[in-house]
Amino acid sequence: MAVTTHYLLNRIWTFKDKETNAIKGYITFYMLCFLGVGVRLIVMQALILTTKLDSFPYGYVAINFIGIISAMLFNFFVPKKFIFKKAAQGITLTACSWR
Repeated sequence: MAVTTHYLLNRIWTFKDKETNAIKGYITFYMLCFLGVGVRLIVMQALILTTKLDSFPYGYVAINFIGIISAMLFNFFVPKKFIFKKAAQGITLTACSWR
């Protein structure tokens, strides 16, 4: 449900895409979001193995936060490049933020 909502909001609101095949775009988007989970887990594991953040109070919270941010950036930029590339011309991360 969350991936479907995320795809529809990106398609309709963020990128205003009317050209991409909806079904093909959704399937690709779903696979990329699944890879985003992998990015999050890899970043978290790397931080646990290479830093001492997990020994601090709330260290796992910080590690989780960094993993979430990395997955969020992956889930914005990768679909922008591979699914919504025509519609995304001229859209930057700051153009999508609240003003």
